[in-house]
Amino acid sequence: MRSLLARSALISLVAIGFTAVLSSCAPQYINEDRTDRREKELRIQQHTGGTHHSTVVDNGRWFQTFGNELLTIDTTNGRELGRADGVVFGEGGSLVDLVVSGDSAWAISDLTSLITFDVSDNSDPKRLSAISAEELGIQPRLVSRVGDEMYVSGKGGAVRVSDRKRFLEGQSPAHIVASAGGPVTCTGRKIVSLEDGRYLGAASALVPLPPGVGSPGGFAFL
Repeated sequence: MRSLLARSALISLVAIGFTAVLSSCAPQYINEDRTDRREKELRIQQHTGGTHHSTVVDNGRWFQTFGNELLTIDTTNGRELGRADGVVFGEGGSLVDLVVSGDSAWAISDLTSLITFDVSDNSDPKRLSAISAEELGIQPRLVSRVGDEMYVSGKGGAVRVSDRKRFLEGQSPAHIVASAGGPVTCTGRKIVSLEDGRYLGAASALVPLPPGVGSPGGFAFL
């Protein structure tokens, strides 16, 4: 009887030991977070299409923005003559506003920058420089030329480019135009003086009339 009990105990110990060995050899599942949390950058290498946000016809020349590009177009047949990137596609906003004077053009990359182009050669427009939103101190939406001065307006106010002086801070002015009393613009439904914000009338936008239409120096009110 004692011998039988000893054998049973030995078998039990062997079974327990064997189970322990098997348990130690079995793979253990560890719930480990292997998510790649490194910052990633998406680059678009090819794209098709865009929006024609702005068109200017200046002394027989036709300029048009298309997405992030400035196009020069033949006024007689609509054929494209040349194009230039304002910003690298995907690295800035579309060109949403445009002013042309002489051999220079200025375009707004939406909320991104003011870009200057050399358009002396219709077949080969060239990007010359850019002033970023950070340098301007506002988020640019519109560009205006008043006399010899360039102005940029957008979210946060307006800026005179030559000296970076800011006006109407915290507001979102429309295009800036010349008047007998100095530059004026619209904010909301109000016409205001750019210099001191003085209320002058009611309109959402002022559009200078072309020569020969209406009173000299007149405006269309929107």
